[in-house]
Order: sequence, then C-alpha cells, then structure tokens
Amino acid sequence: MLNGLTFNNKHSFADFGLVLKSYRNIKPSIRKREIEIPGKDGGYTFPLSSYNKRIISCKFSLIDCTTLQELRQKAREISDWLSAENANLEFDDEAGKIYTATVFNSIDAEEIATMQEFTVEFECQPFAFSETITYTENVNSYTEFFITNIGTKPIHIGSQEGALFIVKITGSFDDITITVNETTINYTESITDSEIIIDNCKGLVKKDGVNVIHNCSGDVGQFFALTPGENLIEIDGTNLNCVVTIQFNPLWI
Repeated sequence: MLNGLTFNNKHSFADFGLVLKSYRNIKPSIRKREIEIPGKDGGYTFPLSSYNKRIISCKFSLIDCTTLQELRQKAREISDWLSAENANLEFDDEAGKIYTATVFNSIDAEEIATMQEFTVEFECQPFAFSETITYTENVNSYTEFFITNIGTKPIHIGSQEGALFIVKITGSFDDITITVNETTINYTESITDSEIIIDNCKGLVKKDGVNVIHNCSGDVGQFFALTPGENLIEIDGTNLNCVVTIQFNPLWI
C-alpha cells in the first residue's frame, strides 16, 4: 500500500485511489496571552501553557478512474468521506499517532472530478494521541507503584477535547486516598461492590454513573495530572478490597 492516511476509518489510497503527494504538519502555535501596562514599555506576557489548533495541509491526486462517470462518482464519495467531524486521522508514516480532525475548507466534487488533484486542510486538536495504556493493581493495603506516560505532553483537566486520563476503583472500602505526584483525592464514603471513576480531564467523580464529587476532599478542585515520564501512584485507606485501574492516552506535540 502506498503511503497515505486513514480518516474516519477509511484509507485514502486503499478506499479511494488517492495518492498523497505531500503534506505539511505544522506544530501548533502557542496561544499568546499578553497585556499592555500603561506607562511602561512593552507588556506582560502570561505563562505560555495553551496551544491553538493544528492545521495539516494535504495534497492528493486521484488515479485509476477510466471513465468520466466513474470519476464523478469517486469524487462524490471522497467529498462525503471528508465531511466527517471530529474523526480520527492517522498517517501511514506516523503509525500510532492519531489526531482528532475536521475538514472545514470547501471540498467540491466537481473540482475533484475536473482537476483530479486537490488540497485538503485538516483542522486538528493540537496534539496527537496514541492507544490507551492501562495499569491495574489489586489493592488490599497501602500500595505504591509507578506508571509511565510515554507521551511528550502532560494530561490533566486542562488537556484538549477528547483527552483521556481516568482512575477507576472497583470493589469495596470504607474510605480511600489516592495520590498522584503529590496531588491527593480522598473518597470518604464507604462502598460495597461498586465502581468509582475519577475522570481527570473532564473534572468528574462518579459512582456507578452518578455524580459523587461531594464525597471527595483534598485536591479535588485540580484533579490528577500525569507528566511525561514516570509518575508515582500511592493508594491507602481502610478495609480496602478493590481493584484500581488507571487508563490514559498519551499526548504528543
């Protein structure tokens, strides 16, 4: 298979006979936050911690259409394929790095059929993500372990739309305390054969699907964050008989 890309679960060449002639994947720009101070030269720039969306521009050519009718039909199929919103985008030469993308520039089926060459601009969330990584520990007493975030960006409540970092506790306990890199959340209500999910990107705590953030104390206002590299997880509590599962998708600049 020629190098190409997969978008919305379909491959550019295998499904549509499109040759990816070139693409430009530009690092997302840092969002500028600055104020001017009256009476002072220059201005004050706030810490640069957020990014604008990433634009990936791709140039395609269409091959293997022998008749005008076939060409027009293929062009309509391509136009429909590119109309998906917030779909996964993955390039063959960067396998395992997935972008969440939407095409906003106009894709004209007649133009594709006439020119047989066109450019698509994928507007993406700033960072690529990779497959979900899962760590599972049986917890009956104080437990500590390390998990490794292989990505290049931290994962936390301020991460991009679609980011994933959850802590799931299944089983029973009287109370439980979880610490991730010195950030601590306590869950103070006893549970029996239930499931607690702490969603650190959405800022939610649910028990069997119901919001229970009022049962939490500690650093619940900021939730947990995973930094690139090793992260220390500590778990303690009373009458612990549970399984703690941590799941996240690494993020890549």
